[in-house]
Amino acid sequence: MQANPESPTIGVFKGQPWILFDTVAAADFSVGQTDANGIAIGSNVPAINAAGELVFFNTPGRSKANYPWLTNLDIPGQLAYGMEVWAIAVEIKIPTQITLNQPSPFNVVPQAVKLAEALLQFSVIELNLGQEEQSAWPVTAFGNGGAMWSILNAQNAQPAIECSLKLPEPIAMGRTQNISCKMKIAPFMFPTIGTPTAPGVGIQMQQYSFPGGDTTYTVPEPPFGVQMKLIGRRIKQTQYGASPT
Repeated sequence: MQANPESPTIGVFKGQPWILFDTVAAADFSVGQTDANGIAIGSNVPAINAAGELVFFNTPGRSKANYPWLTNLDIPGQLAYGMEVWAIAVEIKIPTQITLNQPSPFNVVPQAVKLAEALLQFSVIELNLGQEEQSAWPVTAFGNGGAMWSILNAQNAQPAIECSLKLPEPIAMGRTQNISCKMKIAPFMFPTIGTPTAPGVGIQMQQYSFPGGDTTYTVPEPPFGVQMKLIGRRIKQTQYGASPT
């Protein structure tokens, strides 16, 4: 394999394209909600803690072995392989609302859209990729990296995998290095999102009803979610699929 002259891992290292991802998902995104609906799936902590933080890559219990649809991280808080990070994306996963629950003469913005706005507009990402603490970037600087696009949804960018924050140079991370990330929401957005004692747009959505012949079916709405993606490649000294020599 020919070394990439722009890569920090020039030499004998082998690479494989990779996206490392982790997802915070819950039915209730109220700040500090500790009931069953507010606990992030695959963890024992709120989706948004009392400090207004969503925690990625460092949540005990949420790993590829137990929740492969939420993350492909082998060990929470630590890389099981070396990686180069070339770009970062943040995907907002908000259930689509096609009807409003209450009639109104005005154009009322659906609850899910207001929640997406509250998450996106005044939040920062603090990222630690095994080096010194990285800078805090506004969430609006990141693309959504392939999320569903709808006129009824608030999104941070077009739904394309290349829509991401491209780093001016890749960040090299060695195996077993620590990894952590927080999305921190401004406190003045808490009243909009809501708390356990003062509900807001982050409360659990009502069930979805749809007709099926002569019967109306009711099913739960999907959970709210935010997914962090580190786009780059895995690196190691031997070729993938080969035994070490």
